[in-house]
Amino acid sequence: MITHAKQHGRVDRLFTKTLSAKLWILDDWGVVSMTRDVAEEVFDLLDRRKHSAAMILTLNRDVCEWGQVFPEPVLASAAIDRLFDRAEILLFAGESYRLKGRIVTRDLDERGMVRQ
Repeated sequence: MITHAKQHGRVDRLFTKTLSAKLWILDDWGVVSMTRDVAEEVFDLLDRRKHSAAMILTLNRDVCEWGQVFPEPVLASAAIDRLFDRAEILLFAGESYRLKGRIVTRDLDERGMVRQ
């Protein structure tokens, strides 16, 4: 969305709408790495938002892996500071809920054959 808004000169409008939301839900944060220009805009949004409203953030990456999402360690560290300053963190261990009951793996032998 940020790239599209930048291409069409609508970043201010996107920011105004995004920042006016009472709740942000960011699901699967960090799945895709960001370019530097997008990362800077994301950081700007996080910085403006940091204490003004609620946010739910789900992620499968450990915070130490955020250097792979942001193009620079400084941006990653600054984003972590903004997001986790007043955060309540809930950790869920175990298998993915989305895959629960959907994928059944079989016990295979060394040749890739199903064990009986």
